Amino acid sequence: MLPGAQRDYLIMQAAASKISVYEAQRIPALQQTPAYARALAETDPFLADDAARDRAIEALAARQAAVLGEQRPEVHLVIGQAALHQQAGGPAVMNEQLRMLAWEATDSGTVTVQVLPFESGAHMAAGEGTVEIVQFAGAPGQGLVHVGGVAGGTCLEGQADLAAYVGAFDQMRAFALSPAQSALLLRGLAGD
Repeated sequence: MLPGAQRDYLIMQAAASKISVYEAQRIPALQQTPAYARALAETDPFLADDAARDRAIEALAARQAAVLGEQRPEVHLVIGQAALHQQAGGPAVMNEQLRMLAWEATDSGTVTVQVLPFESGAHMAAGEGTVEIVQFAGAPGQGLVHVGGVAGGTCLEGQADLAAYVGAFDQMRAFALSPAQSALLLRGLAGD
């Protein structure tokens, strides 16, 4: 179902012990509801018809199951506040998505969610849209960074790249709301 490079990346994610994700303007793929994913798929110029969009949503669900299944890695999400206000699929879809994120932030115990508020100002990843850092237990200093893009993005495997993006992610975590504050914000936006 997935092209070679995406399949290889999924294998790396499924084997990871730690996944750190920054998204500036959309909900991270690992936490997207099917309706939210459908709304994004409908805007993707590489998905020409409903069948292609259906396959993309099935692939996302398989990715979520593979990565967040039995051997869940430590997952830390930093989500730009803009993502919480960027309408995808309309108010009902966004409310469902925000409720699911609020539940993850409050009750899941396996995923840490932090919102990077508008007020946090400039940070090292301000020019990036999507960054995923995948790290492995027993291999300190080893991992990869996936920087998203319209055509799928790029994977960086060098230790210097990994160190730079881990440093940027740590800075964003420090600038972001705490997990408890983030959960309160998400619940408020979802109307709970």
